[in-house]
Amino acid sequence: MEDNKKNALYCSHCGALIEDDDYEEVGGEIVCTSCYEHHTTTCERCGEVNWTNQTECGMIHI
Repeated sequence: MEDNKKNALYCSHCGALIEDDDYEEVGGEIVCTSCYEHHTTTCERCGEVNWTNQTECGMIHI
């Protein structure tokens, strides 16, 4: 389906059209709020947001 909005944003995870400012960034990717809530987790040690299928946050914890 063609979208007539010049600067339309789409979720990089599910492809949904993102309305207004209803999105988050995860690792530089734009994701809808639903994907953010259902497919991400926050590292308890550093607070970095990661995909739930990612086993580590990528930060070196000393």
